[in-house]
Amino acid sequence: ENVSGTAHNLTVKNPQGNVLAEVDIPPRETATAKVRLAKTGAYPFYCNKTMHSTLGMKEKIEVSPK
Repeated sequence: ENVSGTAHNLTVKNPQGNVLAEVDIPPRETATAKVRLAKTGAYPFYCNKTMHSTLGMKEKIEVSPK
């Protein structure tokens, strides 16, 4: 959900750095990105708009073995 008046994006990468999903999120709208996290590791996700990830719009999903 993008509650701001500025466009954002959600980009998800696999542990090797390949893009798994990218979805633009218009101002004051909601978007969904579906990804398959099939392997153990850290899957970074972030906003790919200029400077947004530098300003903290980034995180990661940690997938652990079963």
